[in-house]
Formats: sequence, structure tokens, C-alpha cells
Amino acid sequence: MSAESNFRDRVRSLGSISEDCVLAFCHLFQKRSLKKGIDFIREGETGTHIGFVVRGLLRSYYISPRGEELNKHFFLEGTFMPAFGKRSKTLWNKL
Repeated sequence: MSAESNFRDRVRSLGSISEDCVLAFCHLFQKRSLKKGIDFIREGETGTHIGFVVRGLLRSYYISPRGEELNKHFFLEGTFMPAFGKRSKTLWNKL
């Protein structure tokens, strides 16, 4: 199954949505690949994007006052992922 059809199927599963709305929603997204270790959003940036995990895993974390990386959430394949706010980072992490 292609990434695009996987994405459309996931959008359809959200509820009773017309095909026109599904297609219009899908056109709002741009395909973007992240390599392992690349941030989806960096610390200090304001999140303005939503991602969709086609393949792999994304880890959301923040840096504690001691400088430790503390996990906030893991986003699995087939899930939507917001770009969190100022203190969080979301990192591509392919297992």
C-alpha cells in the first residue's frame, strides 16, 4: 500500500467524511521524509505543523532543567503527530 493511500485510509477512519473532504484534507499535507536523528521541530520553535507517521517511529521529548531528555510520547506508524510547543522536540527515530 502506498503512503498516500495509507494516509487517505487513516483520514477516512476518523469518521463519516465525504470523499471530497478527504481529498481536500489530504491536499493540505506535503510529503516529507526525516532521517534518524533529525528534529521535526526544534526547542524554542512554535509548533505550526501536523505530521503523519507513514513508516518508522517518532519520539517526542523535552529537555529537563538538568539537561536530560525526558520522553513525552511515541508516535507509531499510522498516527497523526502535532508539533508540540516551545519546550518539546520531536525526533525521527527509526527502530
